[in-house]
Amino acid sequence: MAAVEQDPNAVEDASEALRNNKDVMLSAVTRDGSLLTYAGKKMKACKEVVVEAVRRDGSMLKEASKELKGDKEVVLIAMRNSRDVRELTTL
Repeated sequence: MAAVEQDPNAVEDASEALRNNKDVMLSAVTRDGSLLTYAGKKMKACKEVVVEAVRRDGSMLKEASKELKGDKEVVLIAMRNSRDVRELTTL
């Protein structure tokens, strides 16, 4: 966790357990939304983590779980931050 706080890109080399840790992923995506790419499956389905990621980079909706791609709140936040979101949503 400390490594990710110092350098969010450290999540790229983190263990699967850390990639599925909510605190670790929130720390990473809050600084760089594109790091959702490295999140574990569980975190790609975590609305709080995905919302933080798409607030910073709407195109990261592509990394979200199928359920969150269909979540109106998540999609609207992503649309505010990316022009190309319509093709990524299931709405």
